[in-house]
Amino acid sequence: KGQTDEKEIGLNYETLDKILYGLELKMGVDEISKELGIDKEIVEKVKRRRILSQHKRRMPLIPKVGVRTPGLDWRSPVQEG
Repeated sequence: KGQTDEKEIGLNYETLDKILYGLELKMGVDEISKELGIDKEIVEKVKRRRILSQHKRRMPLIPKVGVRTPGLDWRSPVQEG
């Protein structure tokens, strides 16, 4: 109890979101730091954590049991819309 992601990360969500948005736009660490007026080391830390947690955003491997693989070369009508 009492543990929040903001405490664990050491940043509030608003600042974290701005840093991640800058990284998504391929802005450099120096540029993000200057734009937001925060320490360069903080931006580096977020960038590093984003890279280290990349495996959590990947789709898991699934065995190929038929001619087509769902989600790759076969999509249901709901996904096509």
